[in-house]
Amino acid sequence: MLKCKHFTRPRPTIPLGGTVIEPFNGNFLQWLRGFQAVAECGNMSQAAESLGLRQPAVSYLVQCLENELGVQLFHRRNKSMELTAEGRLLQEKAITMFDLVKEIRCEVGSGSRQEYKGEISLSTTHSVSANIIAGPLARFHQNYPLTSFILQSGGESSFTLELVNSSSIDFGILAGKDFPATIEARPLFLSRLVLVSRRDTVFTRDEQGFLKNSSELDDVPFVAFSSASTLSRVVTDELLECGASPAVAATANNSAVILSYVKAGMGVTILEDFTVRNCGDELDIYPLPGDEALRQYSLITRRRKHLPPQSAACIDALFRELSDNVTPL
Repeated sequence: MLKCKHFTRPRPTIPLGGTVIEPFNGNFLQWLRGFQAVAECGNMSQAAESLGLRQPAVSYLVQCLENELGVQLFHRRNKSMELTAEGRLLQEKAITMFDLVKEIRCEVGSGSRQEYKGEISLSTTHSVSANIIAGPLARFHQNYPLTSFILQSGGESSFTLELVNSSSIDFGILAGKDFPATIEARPLFLSRLVLVSRRDTVFTRDEQGFLKNSSELDDVPFVAFSSASTLSRVVTDELLECGASPAVAATANNSAVILSYVKAGMGVTILEDFTVRNCGDELDIYPLPGDEALRQYSLITRRRKHLPPQSAACIDALFRELSDNVTPL
């Protein structure tokens, strides 16, 4: 009698579009989720609380991931967890990966959408929030009442940039031209810097109505943005370029407060044109000349970020309303 030998064939890898999918542990995504929570929170206890787990469980997830990858992902210092170089690289990949997971869950098998619904998260400056996007967002909500907005405002551009880069929000609106490689920026509208004064403080205009001679600002009482504001640095550079040295009488971190000081007679100021479009009856407005006084605002998202359908639709609506309708003075 012949005896048959049984051979176990190795499990083949699965080719997909020319790419071989290598096997990996089915718990890999959970390990990565634990890692990302610790990376964002900076310590185990807060990460455990955010995940609804106990601290030893989160520590186990991170250890499993480190064993799988064969690298140390954190420097453990007392109660804090600081990312290693490998950890920082992995965090960038993890953010993109979790965005892709969101995209798969949201779009695959979702069918046609008749109604946008859900949260839309964004960040920009106080002035843009109040003077530029309030109307478009209100109209979008009227068209899609099942949507809601989570709006975070700040005077420092790094605040919005950090939120976008960490994928904590859907998009931001910022002035500037140079952004990190992880950011995708689309020009949205232009603004111009303008000198604002009471009617009893008169400056010379050129033929186009622009401020003719910046040296007239020397020693004039001036209401400035606080040094923490991005606009403060822009205005300071503009004044230095013009060779003007006004006398700072007060500082504030909000354009509405600054305008109230100007109206009260504290001094003059330099703001962006969209913050004073409705002040022509009370104040004199002098646009500053030259391209240097123009500021480009862009809508920024994290590159390759998945945008929920309602957020993508809101972005499209902002471009339709603002791209051609907001023009600098």
